[in-house]
Amino acid sequence: MADRMATGLARLNARMKSRVSSTFTYRRGAYSVSLSVTIGAVKVTPMTVLAGVMSDRDMAQPSPQHTDHPFWFNAADLVLNSALTVPADGDTIEQSVSGVVTTYKLGAPLDGGRDWRYADGHETGAAARICWNGRLKSRA
Repeated sequence: MADRMATGLARLNARMKSRVSSTFTYRRGAYSVSLSVTIGAVKVTPMTVLAGVMSDRDMAQPSPQHTDHPFWFNAADLVLNSALTVPADGDTIEQSVSGVVTTYKLGAPLDGGRDWRYADGHETGAAARICWNGRLKSRA
């Protein structure tokens, strides 16, 4: 059964990478790598919700700085300076669309989760995927 699960996860990862991913640049200091990234469901947390109060204005115009963006990519693709690595504080992911570069910084979700994690408990092999949580840093 374990072999079937590993095979199934590897196939799913390959299909997600080829069919529903976009190219992003992952950066850490002077090092970068292009990754095929699948964007997960975006979660908006207005500031007044964080303070325990919600207003109609918050629901109409949420702040992009308080929006969690989960990015999914294959763990084996995160190679910086010729070394396989895991996400670290200060890392960014950026995407360029029609000349506009949008940069997201690594950060814990506003609801208190971890800033990154392995998907499905697989930390090695073809099935290993990382869910990286980012918040808008800049758009230029």
